[in-house]
Amino acid sequence: MNYLTISLPISKKGSLSVLKFFLILVAFYLILVFLFTIFQMALYAQGILSIKNYERKIKFLKEENKNLEIEFSKTTSLSNLQDYLKDFEKVKNVKYIKLGGSSVAEK
Repeated sequence: MNYLTISLPISKKGSLSVLKFFLILVAFYLILVFLFTIFQMALYAQGILSIKNYERKIKFLKEENKNLEIEFSKTTSLSNLQDYLKDFEKVKNVKYIKLGGSSVAEK
């Protein structure tokens, strides 16, 4: 069997420059990952603060809505009552009728 092998001449000087380039590339990559992680954590914290702020606003609006519903029901019930009572008159003299017998109607 015949094998063909190719050997590339690598000098120590060239391998150091490749290793140095690789280490610089890895360091650059790690710095980028670190900065990206910090950026993501800042966005996450900002999102949490926004959610808490919106929850406070929702709670305030629910309380305000409840108060407005109560006020609205009072207003509508009073206006309906006033409309219903405007056709009535206040009675001044009350006269009672006494019936002589035990029956209400007679022939």
